[in-house]
Amino acid sequence: MASRDLIHNVATVQLLAPIDKAHTNWTSNVLDTAGFESAQLIFHAGAFVGNDGSDYLTVTMEESADTVGADFTTVANADIQGPGSFAAGNPNFAEVNGTAAQPVVNATGASTDYPLGYHGSKRYIRLKGTYTGTGISSGIVGVTGQLSHAVVMPVTAPAAIVAS
Repeated sequence: MASRDLIHNVATVQLLAPIDKAHTNWTSNVLDTAGFESAQLIFHAGAFVGNDGSDYLTVTMEESADTVGADFTTVANADIQGPGSFAAGNPNFAEVNGTAAQPVVNATGASTDYPLGYHGSKRYIRLKGTYTGTGISSGIVGVTGQLSHAVVMPVTAPAAIVAS
């Protein structure tokens, strides 16, 4: 039986509303981590339709000290924590052509949520999706940010930020 609730301890921010982004590269809005000790981005991958075996979606976590879009850089794998189903010490969902990079989702995957914890030192984080291949006819994606261990209580969720 739960003796505590999360609603007063976790801030949730929608960074990319679920949308069909088949063959469209995308970038989520930005999560401001100021005032919180813990952050994660949850990538929501809906069922992808039309995969011809060459289709991949590479999801990359990016960080920046400001909200200028060009200033965002790829987060080092050591600063990302993923679920236990990931390879030990490596937050990859899969590999493309034997190259382990940021998380990669094969487009044949079923609907799944992928939480990615952030341990970096920058204030702003976001996710970026890059498609390769031509077979996907539809694919729903979304991104949610969660913050916890607030410096000041009660927890107030920050607004999503659009990078400039």
